[in-house]
Order: sequence, then C-alpha cells, then structure tokens
Amino acid sequence: MELDNIQVIENDYADLVLDAGAANFGEHYRKTMKGRTKEECYNIIRSACALLNSGGGIITVKVLNEGYNYDIHGIGSDIENGLHNLQSCAAVKSSFNFIQQDGRMLIFVQSWSNGDGNNNEKLPRLCAIKSNAYQRADSSSYQMSPLEFENFITRKTKAAGRSDSIEKDSDLSIEPLHKKPKIEPIESTVFKSREFQFGDTLNFNESMYVEFKDFSGKNDARRIKEALPKYISAFANTNGGYLLIGVTNTRKVVGCGHCIEDPQYFEKLISTTVEKLNTVHICNTQKIINYSINVARVLNKSEQHGFLIILYVEPFCCVVFADKPDCWKIENDQIKRVEPREWTEIILATDPDIEKLCSSFQKELSVTAAPMGCKTVYSLKDAECLNELQRKLFPVEFHSSSEISIIPDNLHKELLKEYPNLENLLPKMKGVRGRGVLIFSRSWAVDIGRAKHQDVVCDALLLATENAPRLYTVGKRESDEVFKYSKDTAFSIKQKLVNPGGYTGKLCVIPKILWYSKGQSVEGSSTSTMELGNMQEAKRRLEVRYPKDYTFLNITALLIALTIVLLNFRSFLSDQLGCEFLNLLTLEQFQILHSKHDIEKCKKLFVHGLPGTGKTIIARQLIERIINTFQCKKAEVLYICENAPLARFMRQKTNCTCVTRKTFMSENFPKVKHVIVDEAQNFRLESGDWYEKAESIRTAEVTHPNGAGVFWIFMDYFQMSHFFSTGLPRIQDQDPREELTTGVRNGKEIHKIVHLNMEQILLSECDQEKRKFLTKLYKEANCGHSFPGKVEKSKMTPENIAKHIRVKIKQYLDTGYTTEQMAILCSTQEECKKYRDLLQCELKRLNVYAYLDEAESAFGDHTTENIVTLNSIRRFSGLEKPIVFGINPLPHPDQQVLTPNILVCLASRAMTQLHLLFEN
Repeated sequence: MELDNIQVIENDYADLVLDAGAANFGEHYRKTMKGRTKEECYNIIRSACALLNSGGGIITVKVLNEGYNYDIHGIGSDIENGLHNLQSCAAVKSSFNFIQQDGRMLIFVQSWSNGDGNNNEKLPRLCAIKSNAYQRADSSSYQMSPLEFENFITRKTKAAGRSDSIEKDSDLSIEPLHKKPKIEPIESTVFKSREFQFGDTLNFNESMYVEFKDFSGKNDARRIKEALPKYISAFANTNGGYLLIGVTNTRKVVGCGHCIEDPQYFEKLISTTVEKLNTVHICNTQKIINYSINVARVLNKSEQHGFLIILYVEPFCCVVFADKPDCWKIENDQIKRVEPREWTEIILATDPDIEKLCSSFQKELSVTAAPMGCKTVYSLKDAECLNELQRKLFPVEFHSSSEISIIPDNLHKELLKEYPNLENLLPKMKGVRGRGVLIFSRSWAVDIGRAKHQDVVCDALLLATENAPRLYTVGKRESDEVFKYSKDTAFSIKQKLVNPGGYTGKLCVIPKILWYSKGQSVEGSSTSTMELGNMQEAKRRLEVRYPKDYTFLNITALLIALTIVLLNFRSFLSDQLGCEFLNLLTLEQFQILHSKHDIEKCKKLFVHGLPGTGKTIIARQLIERIINTFQCKKAEVLYICENAPLARFMRQKTNCTCVTRKTFMSENFPKVKHVIVDEAQNFRLESGDWYEKAESIRTAEVTHPNGAGVFWIFMDYFQMSHFFSTGLPRIQDQDPREELTTGVRNGKEIHKIVHLNMEQILLSECDQEKRKFLTKLYKEANCGHSFPGKVEKSKMTPENIAKHIRVKIKQYLDTGYTTEQMAILCSTQEECKKYRDLLQCELKRLNVYAYLDEAESAFGDHTTENIVTLNSIRRFSGLEKPIVFGINPLPHPDQQVLTPNILVCLASRAMTQLHLLFEN
C-alpha cells in the first residue's frame, strides 16, 4: 500500500538564536539617537562575538525605524565597524549574512575559525570586542588586540621558562622584560618631594616609562578612578614606569583632586584599584602587583591647590588586565563573559606536542586551524588515517551518476522489516536535487552523546550537494516532544560538526519531521521555538530560511568532520600528559559498537579482544550508549572487573557504578538493569557464580518488565593468569560472539612479544573447542599500525634492577616524559613489597617515589607528579602506560605453564617502551 499526501513538518531552522533587542539600522537614522545607538550596537556586537566563539547561530533584532530597507540603507557604519573589529574585513564579508524579514533583521553568524582567512591572514584563537590588556609603546598606553596579546603572552611564557632575561623580540617594539627604568630626576628628587608649587616645570618628558595626566578640571576624582586600571595594566605588562597625575603635557604641575582634603584618599583609591585588577599567572610564582606611591601637595603660593600623585608600578611577572576581556561565549544557553584565565589559556592553546613522547600517533586535526572549541585529534600512526576511515564509514561517490545513497544498508533493511511502511517515506527524504548520502540511525541523538526519545522510530541525516544538511526524524505519534527532540538533535549535530569535528564552513542542520502511525503519516503541528533562557523573549514560532550560502557545502570536509564526531573519544593519555586531546576508534571497534550490533536488539554479546585491541575503550563507549539509549541513572548500569585499580579508573571515566567481582558478589544491586563485564577471563567462582547472578539481575521482571537489559562480556583468554574456573560458558555456548583482532595499543616490537607468547599458550591448551577458537584468533591477529616501539631484555641482581630502573627513568624524564607515563610491574604483590624498598633508595635521588597502592600513604606531601606506579601484573590488568618496567615476570614455580600468559599480560600494558628485567 502506498501512502498519499505524506506531510513533512519543516522546522526550517535548528540553531542558537540570540535576541539582541531592538535597533535603528542605516546611516541616516543614527544622527538624532547617538546615546541609544551605542547601546543598540553593543548588544548586536556582543551577540555576534558570543556566536562566533560558540559554533555560530542567528541574531534577531527588531527594526525600530519605519521605512527601513536593508538593500537601500545598509546596516550602518557603527555596526559594520563593530563587526569589522571582531574579524578582518575579508572575514566579515564571509562570516555574516543579513536578511530583513517581518520587521526584524536576521544576522546569520558563521562559526569562528582561527585558520587562514580568505587573504591568508593569521587570526587569533578567538574573537573579542576588547582585550582590556594594555601595554606601553613610546609615550603611549595602548590596548592590545588578540593577536598582539598572543605575541605578548607567548613572549611572557618563554620568559617564565628561563632564568636568564629574554632578549628583545624583533616583532615587538618594547624593551627587554623586567628591566627597571632609570629616570634619575624622578627617583632622586620628584618621587621624594612632599610639596610642589603650582606652575613648576618638571625637567623630564613623557616616555615609555613616564605618563603625564592633567585631570585638574571637573570630575577629576572620577577621571582618576577610571584611568588607573588602564595605566597600571600598561606599565605592569611592559617594564614598569611612573604615572604622574596633576601634570600637563607641557610638564607644568597643576595639581588634581582640588576638592579632596586627605591625601590618604588617593592611597586608598589606588590600593583598592590594584586589588580589583585581574591578574593571570603563567609562571610558577603567585606574585602580586607591586607599586609605590607619593601623594605630594601642590601649593599656589601658600594655599593648597590639590595634589600631585606620583605612582610607580613595577613590571609584573605575567599579565595584568584593566578589566575582564570584552569577549563572550554561549554556555548553558546563556551569554557569558570569558574569564581572564580562560581567555589566556585559549589564546595560548596549541596542539599537545606528543609526537616526541608517543611516536605512535599522527595528527588528524590541529587546533591552530579549527574552531575555538576543538581539541587536537590524533589517530594511530600509519594505521587507517582519517580520510581512509571516512571513505570506509561513508562509502559515497559524489561524482557518480547516482543521486542519494542510503547507509548503513543493514540498519536500513532492519528498520524496513520492523516498520514496513517506512519505505513510503523515503521519497520525501530523498526528494532533493544533487547527489549525497542519507545516513540512518535508530537515534542520531545517541550517536552524538544525547538521550534517545522513545517515540522516535529512527533518524536519517541527509548530506547532499546544493542543499543544507537535513535531519529527518520519524515519529511514532504526533508529539511536541518529538518536535523538540528533532530540533535539539539537529542543533547538537551542527555544533558537534564544528566542535569537535572542525568543520569551518557555513553550516546549519534543518530538522524535518515525518509522523509514522499504523502505516499512515500523520499531519503534525508546529510547536514553539526552543527557549534559550533569558536570551530569547519571543516564545512564538520563528520562521527562518537560511541564506543560499548555507547550501554551498564541502561535502567531503563535512563527512570527515562527521567521522571525527562518531569515532572520537578522550584519550586516556590526556591525564598523563596534562593536556586534553582526542583519539579515534578503529573501524573494527566502531562497527562492534554501532554497525554490527544495535544494543536495543543485541542485548547480550561476548566480545573476545586480543591483547591491546581496545576492549576497555569499547566498554566505556558502550556504557555511554546504554545510558543515552535507555535513559539510565548511574545506579542502573553496573561495570564489573576483577581488580580494584581498573574499577577506580573506570569510576573516574564513566557515569555508572563500577565495582570488582568480589564486591559484586558480596553486595546487592537492586537498581541495576544493565551489566558490563570486563577482563572476564580472570574472574573466579570463589565467592559464588557471578555469571548466574549477573544474568538474573539483567533479566529480572521487576526491573525489566519489557525485556532483558544489556549484558556484554569482554574477555581475552590469552591473558588468563590462573587455573581456576572462570564461571564463563563454554566457547561453543558463547553466542552471539564478536572478535577484536587488530592491535592498537602496543608498538610492533611489543606486539611481536605478545604474539610469540600467544603461540606458546596454544600449545598448552587442552580444551579442543577452545584451542580451535584461539588458534583462529591467533592467525587473524595483526598490528594496526607501523610504529616500532622498543623492547629491552636484561638479567641482573635485584639491586642492579633497581639501579637500572633509576637510570632509565632519569633518561625518560630528561627527554620530556613524566612519571605519570610509567609503571613498574612485578609478578605478585609480595614481589612489589620486596622491590619497593630497593626502588625507594634509588629513586629518591631523582625525587621520585614508587607508589604501591592508593591505600598506602602517598609519601608525605609529595605530589602525584613525582610518583611512579608500582603494582603487580595481575592487578594492572586492563590499564596501560607508555613505559612499562616488568620485574621478573614469572609465575609461581608451581605454575610455570602460565609463564607465556604472564608475559602477554605484562607486554600488552606497554604502549611504546617495554623493559623486561629478570633476576639472575
């Protein structure tokens, strides 16, 4: 049966909309309304700044002047100049579109990008109306632009990292930092004088180190108060200097503050001003702004004629702001001002220099050419690069004769089986000009980290040439909530494509809704626009048609951005290196999570992952999908592993309950609906049948009246480190089952050690079915990259092992590694305790400490920066470090058959450097 008159409910826009109030536009409307014009203009410019820094959006302004026509009158030089000051002239032309509609001016704002503009000009990391950071040049104080501030703060950063003074930079016309000015007349005479005569002429001029201000007229106290932050900031940020208030530019002493009787008024005013100034430190000190003041009386003959204020400001170690930067962003749907520290950090932001430390990565997205909110993205070096991942994930040829391709094919077919009449909705989804791809998902919201709506059948994202992107949402029944879901999801997709995806072109995602109910589409009604708190007064429907510019897409760049959106995760190394960056899932990992297995249908799955294939990464991503798909609370999702260190790690990285198997068996979890088990090969039955308990929890009718919960088990029999029963079903009973065979963690030399010992494990396996399965995995095992890594094998006495570790750690520290990137692993906890004392004696020479366990004292007041993890190989299961020292990695003499298992467990923990240290 074909459906007729299918109604597509078009929302027309899904974007961040700021209401900038009302304004008069055009040049000739400005002459009689200067006061109001300034406020109107600032509201528009502030909104533009916030949207530029937050992924773009739309500004709506009510037009006050009758008879205004944008095509005739333009927007006016004040607004035009304000936008010009936010960006370069070339960038303004390409970043803003203006459309007059229904008594309003709509200003479409493109996301800010600090890459090269149309004229190959360098742009700062973010845009701002004012920096409010000042500096001296010749005899003037000037406000630094964001680019000037970037040069300034970079120079300060270099100075903070060196004990010797910095030589004069060629691109800055200022003296070397921290060089105290030598102005003899001020220091020897003027600064010490307590009285001056009205009309005295000073015997020195204004310079980089001296500023004269008159302020002898009306409102002088107010003018002094307003000027102080600017000049204190300028002198402190340059090389210090003197501000003399009550002197004309011809050096005549005229006094100031004629209505003030007590000179302490000025001392208190300056003290209060200094205390309120914003300072940002980029060095290891927390110095304050130092200054000296002399408030001298000015006498006209013998009568009081005000004061001469002489303020000396010392050079400041880092940055002094006269006020917070006039820079704005959107946070939690509100316009917020960027704080000075955040401003400085963003301006200084560069890609983390991890290539030297971790040669296993290659850069895919750089923050130096991406929107403000982006993080650096790295993939595995010489593995499938971002372009290759994009082509495999979205195999679309836009130059082919085909029009709209549908992917993924398996999900599309599954949806048609469940909802047969979905086929009749496809013509509406594909009914556009141009070529492109229609990407189906049960919920695009879940794919980008948002909650699924239960009344939504599916979403389909259309990316096609000559069209703005569209998100089709198929709803089960007419609902304002579905309408809002579609709009919010479309907006979130757009924001994700910008940050973290890095797409820099003009972009919108238009939501369109199809109602699906018993084989017929249902006409829907529009609903109110998404409210943005106090920023948006209008609650009525805002009809918006995007400018034609928004249909000129770079589809390939858009698909690359979408690939980053879907595959990115925060690298585990971010905490160790002290800088946040993103890694990408491999195609194999992504397919298990997204393409092959839909957790709404595949509730139970056994995942066998060879060493270093990223099982824990998938487990973490899985937890997030479960929470968003089923809208779970923390207590409803349970992660179980064998060892406490891994449970602690996952507790920090996920929003679910994380426990060890022992805790799981000793406590009750009445609210749990979904269970994820990790490192299951090392589970035991000593406390009871954990598998049976997990199964009973996730299938309990009281918590799952409509079906069982998710139960995924991750394991690797090659890393099994005991002979006891695991409680897992037999291999032949583990169905459905998936395998991960592409190694992503370990360098090639380390992977060879792992693979060699896997072969030894097969020789000792007695279970025929299990051996057959493991042999298949062994043959399919491969290293997914080409970075070599290093392996060192040595035999020596325990004392020499400790000395050797100390020497190597020093070498690593000298080349830029941190102790956070290292682990020392022994066969057992008893071995750890034995070596702890030996290691402490050696490592204390480096001010480094071997930390055995969190329950142990953290060695007094020493910070974690000086601590190297010391643990047993078994307890470190599931974790990783770039550098691993393995001490005597041998099992108990009664368990020699487990030697290759122990070596696999140990070697697979090391990413780039593995040291195998055996006792003589």
